[in-house]
Amino acid sequence: MLEIAFLFLHVNNLENATDAPISPVHMADVAVAVFCALLFGVLILSSYVALYLQHYWSSFLIICLAITLPVRLRMLRQAHARKKFFDLRHIS
Repeated sequence: MLEIAFLFLHVNNLENATDAPISPVHMADVAVAVFCALLFGVLILSSYVALYLQHYWSSFLIICLAITLPVRLRMLRQAHARKKFFDLRHIS
């Protein structure tokens, strides 16, 4: 949850530093990051509940999903940045 607060602080600082409006693409990235952070929190919480109820395999699977979520998000961001870089190279 601290990451979400830091992300919003960072976005607010960027808005205050420049007068340029935030692009819709940037807002979509923020929305995806917030959604993934909330989903990560829900998965961790449900893992704790599964452990409390002694459903060990369910807890293990939920933890695996929670681990793959940030990894997948990073892979998507890198692919998006790579695509954006190559699109910019073809323009000039």
